[in-house]
Amino acid sequence: MSNLEVQIREFEVKGQVPAKANNYRLAGKYLYKVKAVLEYEKAFAWQVIGHESKDIFDHASYDIELDVYFRSKRSDLDNGAKTILDCLQKNGIIKNDNMVYRIIMNKYIDKKDPRCIIKVKTYYK
Repeated sequence: MSNLEVQIREFEVKGQVPAKANNYRLAGKYLYKVKAVLEYEKAFAWQVIGHESKDIFDHASYDIELDVYFRSKRSDLDNGAKTILDCLQKNGIIKNDNMVYRIIMNKYIDKKDPRCIIKVKTYYK
């Protein structure tokens, strides 16, 4: 990756990251997102305004570093990863989460201030 151009963006998103495994409920034959996930996605979108990638290309690749601060140690670190990646894609910070080649995650506990510190490294050819 030595001949690549690199863009680094770092930001913080406040709020408890909901687990992807608990994102959906079935009502009859319909699948819908639970309220906690919808609220997190909306809060995420407001907090990342201005961090969108200016040039999202098909030939970019990403490394993502996540420091996730949960309210309690009961939360699974890996369950929050998919929610965060989906939010990054939905808000134009990354083009597609299938272009992420490395994820580094750290779990912390902060009962009063759950949050996620996100660092996105974008590599361009």
